[in-house]
Amino acid sequence: MCEAQRTLRHLLLGLPDTGIDNVISQLDSNILPSDVFLNGLSLEHISTVKRACLVISTLARHIILKEWQLAATLDILAGRDTILNASTGAGKTMLIILPMLLRPGSISITVSPLKRLMSSQAVELGRYGLRAAIVNEDTSHDQELFNAILNGYYDHVHISPEQLQRHQGHFTRFYHLLDKPAFRQRIQVINIDEGHEAGRAALGLDDFRSSYARLCTFRLKLPRNIPFVVLSATLPHHIISPLSKFLLLNDPKETRLCLNRSNIYYAVKPLITGTKEFRNLSLLVPDSATQLNSLRKTIIFFDDKRELDGACRFLRKEYARLMDPTSGKHQIPPAARTLVMGYHSDMSSTYLRSTYEDFNVPDGSCKILCATACAATVSPVRASPVFLHKADGVSGSRFPMR
Repeated sequence: MCEAQRTLRHLLLGLPDTGIDNVISQLDSNILPSDVFLNGLSLEHISTVKRACLVISTLARHIILKEWQLAATLDILAGRDTILNASTGAGKTMLIILPMLLRPGSISITVSPLKRLMSSQAVELGRYGLRAAIVNEDTSHDQELFNAILNGYYDHVHISPEQLQRHQGHFTRFYHLLDKPAFRQRIQVINIDEGHEAGRAALGLDDFRSSYARLCTFRLKLPRNIPFVVLSATLPHHIISPLSKFLLLNDPKETRLCLNRSNIYYAVKPLITGTKEFRNLSLLVPDSATQLNSLRKTIIFFDDKRELDGACRFLRKEYARLMDPTSGKHQIPPAARTLVMGYHSDMSSTYLRSTYEDFNVPDGSCKILCATACAATVSPVRASPVFLHKADGVSGSRFPMR
């Protein structure tokens, strides 16, 4: 399927402008943006937009490109640094996909902090006939992989920030790959996913991934004409300026979309003493054991894995007390254990997958998922959960992303 999609893409991109117009008229002219949008573009940009709409509608018939996606793609193709702040599910990934589809033969790089996010995006790119390599600590010594990247087999590289510099006392294979002129010349764009972490690094807050604090060194190693695209769901206005200076962005084009949706409702509950007090989670404990079966699916986000583990223990003990008031505080029945599950990046991929799948179905045994930010990057939850985020004035800015 991948090769068939690649062949079809090359055929479509090879058509003259009149051929593109003819194909679109035979398919569906509704795939194009409004006349107002097109009339504001040059003839060259109109041609690019039409090709983008045709290729996407052919490879993924259910997708119609949004005007902001097309405008941002034109900026990226022109070599302009770009910042996009949009909610999860808004279509940020299309800014990674479109430049690759329109410029075959080049390679793009996406810096991502989470392995599951890399894997899910690699699958998404494959649906468009794009080959994506994943470079992280699990693949950092795979010589065949790096040979394939160097020889142009892949269109895209998902890479963890640690692999861009010295790691565990040694320069990585990918760092040395950047020294090869033939490879550097093929790089079209650098995407910084979860860009708010680079923003935190710009402010000296590198508590999540300290390697983000060295992205500016990576920028200096690349030709200046390669644009950087910063993607995030939570970039407050006050972070944009220090982020731009930190990544050496040149007059970046900022696109900011509304994070609110019609199906989202907000509620605020005052905390007892502070964010680390587990009694704040007592609102999730019903009055009787009979009400446990009707618990709403709930995701609780944490910034600290030890705090996450402590919250799991607290809730399990509370639910165990309801199930059997005579049980000791160290006796947690299996039903209480599966009712509350932890979810963070130190856990095995097998555990994470099975836990999320169980939580993701309405009748699954897991009702409460205590998670770090990695749970905000996987497939949308079908069970319509409640989201809880314990926040002070600093960490509260992360809530919109989650």
